Amino acid sequence: MNKDEREEIGYKDAFMSAKHVLDNYLRADQCERVWCFTDNQRQWLAEAFIKAAQEMGLKTCLTVFSKKEYTEHDLKPVTNLLQSMGNKDLVLAIFSNGIEKVLPYYQVFPALSSPRGFSGISAFIRPRCPDKALIQRLMTDLSSADKTAEKALVLNKARLLRVIGPGGTDISFEIKNYKVLPYKVTDVIRHAYLPPAEVTFGIVPGTARGQIVVDITVGEFVVKGKVIDSLGLVDQPVILNVEDGYIVRIEGGDIARRLKDCFDKVEKNAHMIVELGFGLSTGTSIGWAGADESLQNTCHFGIGNDLFYGGSNDVAMHLDVVIKSPEVEVLVER
Repeated sequence: MNKDEREEIGYKDAFMSAKHVLDNYLRADQCERVWCFTDNQRQWLAEAFIKAAQEMGLKTCLTVFSKKEYTEHDLKPVTNLLQSMGNKDLVLAIFSNGIEKVLPYYQVFPALSSPRGFSGISAFIRPRCPDKALIQRLMTDLSSADKTAEKALVLNKARLLRVIGPGGTDISFEIKNYKVLPYKVTDVIRHAYLPPAEVTFGIVPGTARGQIVVDITVGEFVVKGKVIDSLGLVDQPVILNVEDGYIVRIEGGDIARRLKDCFDKVEKNAHMIVELGFGLSTGTSIGWAGADESLQNTCHFGIGNDLFYGGSNDVAMHLDVVIKSPEVEVLVER
């Protein structure tokens, strides 16, 4: 984050978001020590967590990785350190986007689970979420995230759903295999992925029929790790016509044209509708689907690879599109 962005966010905002997370999402009052691992681009946020923990009377430690290139061997001492910690320790992984090119932190700090052999409480702060949006979303009221998750999980009793939206979305499909990305520490869950992300359902292949009208964001079109087009906030609604589970026609403005150009270059199975998700955070849309799909009062549809949802559509891309104010109707229960 550059100096201007840091001044715009302000130390107070960073501190308040850190205190909010420690108090509400991580049960820090049950811990004795907070240890933050970070790099110099997100050190400002780690320091806010350290300060908030100190004000709670907790012991604190801060590890800041330099810009040098690290190997898995270099990180072995960190793994050993984590495995030596106790169940009263709280560890936060707070890394910046892009640092993984020289610092393979993901080998030690998994996004969706505790570090291997670590017995305490852990949290992973999303690296790709831009700083201002990150602070905004970290301030999400826990009760609102809980209510949104509970409302979505009721749908697990359904087999066939219909989703409609004020922009013109009207699509039905069968669902399977729901997941809640862990966003808070409980008596049984010891890890949080923050800010609160989503409740997600797999869509049974070949069952989606209707149209999706994307009125917020089209995600980056990434194939084998390479960004083909960043896309983003729609210039006008993007209409995806869906038959037998596949996108068969795309209409709209410039974003729609660019999206069609991308899909024209990939195999048919990459056109498959595979996911329905509901966001858990509060905030405003920024044009990056990873953040926008996490917003309350939206839903998103995933297209392409569905291995994460227990499927078998092993294609080289997964794209998310986000719509506002969805209404969900259960057509057939299990």
